[in-house]
Amino acid sequence: MIAIAGYVRVPIGQRAALQPHIETYVAACRAEPGCREFTVAWDAVDAELMRMFEVFDDEAAFAAHDASTHVQIWRQARASLGAPGRELKRYEISSVAAL
Repeated sequence: MIAIAGYVRVPIGQRAALQPHIETYVAACRAEPGCREFTVAWDAVDAELMRMFEVFDDEAAFAAHDASTHVQIWRQARASLGAPGRELKRYEISSVAAL
């Protein structure tokens, strides 16, 4: 499995304008084959950080996600609304166990 975790910095004044794009993006990503988890949440301390956590079945599912039209639209929306910066890290998961 592939996990992506990190954040997008969204200026506080742009949150409302970006919200409809976030909702459309998250719904499209969650509907993708091979998407196990797709979570977006605002940070509890820094109101400009939108935290992201994504899990995909494998490299093929992640590659299809990354090449999808809705990802391109999302990236354009972020950039046009003043939130182009992001810091994401990729993790390869070899096993999962419930706690």
